[in-house]
Amino acid sequence: GLMLSWTTVGWQPPLEPVGRLDVRLVPEASGIVKSRRHSGIFWVHNDSGNPPLLFAIRADGKIVRQFRLDVPNIDWEDIAIDDQGHLYVGDIGNNLGALPVRAIYRIDEPDPALPAQRPLAASAVSRYVLPRGNRFDAESLDYDQGNAIVIAKYLDGREAELFSVPFDPTSRLSQSAPPRSIGRLAG
Repeated sequence: GLMLSWTTVGWQPPLEPVGRLDVRLVPEASGIVKSRRHSGIFWVHNDSGNPPLLFAIRADGKIVRQFRLDVPNIDWEDIAIDDQGHLYVGDIGNNLGALPVRAIYRIDEPDPALPAQRPLAASAVSRYVLPRGNRFDAESLDYDQGNAIVIAKYLDGREAELFSVPFDPTSRLSQSAPPRSIGRLAG
């Protein structure tokens, strides 16, 4: 199985494994975020080419519950969370630079103690069109006060760039706005 290691910021001794993910269910873990509502729970998902599933796991990698999402997994890369009980699944990857429209789905965080009766629907969606000729592949996602923050690496080796994608938390409709550059990661 896939090995998990957890660390804190600052100098670190060698990583120690604390658990393993079941590689049959999570063969390509791509995103992880700690729940703010359910103690000891982390939300994990697979990358593209896998079913649209969200897994509630413990720090030792044990799967508590899996949930099917009613959104496609074209190239899921990361997951973020807010303080209001929402998860943000970032279908933000752009493998081979072939995907001009990307999406971030807001999902109401499920209770991992209860099985889902149906696939989880997105309560809001923010879609954005990549600027023409912008050959980047996003890998990381965060959420901050109405904006999804996407960190993108460039396929031509330029510095990674941070983009803000507006996300209206009151809208249940699909939104569309161009991403706005808010900085670069030096080096």
